[in-house]
Amino acid sequence: MEGVSLSKAIEFGVQAGIKEALDRIHKANNEAVKARSDKRFRNTNLVLRNYNDFIEHCRNAVFTSSQIEELDINDLLDEVKDIDDPELYVNLLKIILDGGI
Repeated sequence: MEGVSLSKAIEFGVQAGIKEALDRIHKANNEAVKARSDKRFRNTNLVLRNYNDFIEHCRNAVFTSSQIEELDINDLLDEVKDIDDPELYVNLLKIILDGGI
């Protein structure tokens, strides 16, 4: 009798352990899916915000693309010299000197 109850106890313990492990796996999978969708939602918001900023910038642009092609390198450097942000200034100079504009 004692052997039967011991084996049932072991079986019950194993089943409880398996159930708990499966519950934790499902919970971890659900959290991973939720985190991934939250990141995509945040990225979508960033794209939309940056797109709207870009469209507003284009509306207020001083030059058209054909006018930029006609500018001399010295004229371009004169246009960007009044930028206060040093990092932005350096990046613009890199783009201009690499022929990106």
